[in-house]
Amino acid sequence: NLITKHLEKIPQSILKNKYCCEWELFNRFLYNLVITFGTIIIDIPNSPNLFLYGIWRGKKLNDWEKENLKILSSNPILKRIEKDLSILNNIKIEEGFSN
Repeated sequence: NLITKHLEKIPQSILKNKYCCEWELFNRFLYNLVITFGTIIIDIPNSPNLFLYGIWRGKKLNDWEKENLKILSSNPILKRIEKDLSILNNIKIEEGFSN
């Protein structure tokens, strides 16, 4: 059983600095947060929320090995991103660059 934690959103006014890093480091950071907390909700002003899941029912060994996250939202951009990722994955397989 997982024990869930609820952390309140930090108001933007409290965050005085902007933080920069390479996208690979941010990717690793976000993955670790989602695995640690189970779910992260990203609140985007004037857009539907993004729900990131590190653990979900039916998660397979392959999902753990590839460090997959489940992303849900009613935002239509996700369908376009899924399509782009599918194309990129097919290119990797055809080129012999699969993980």
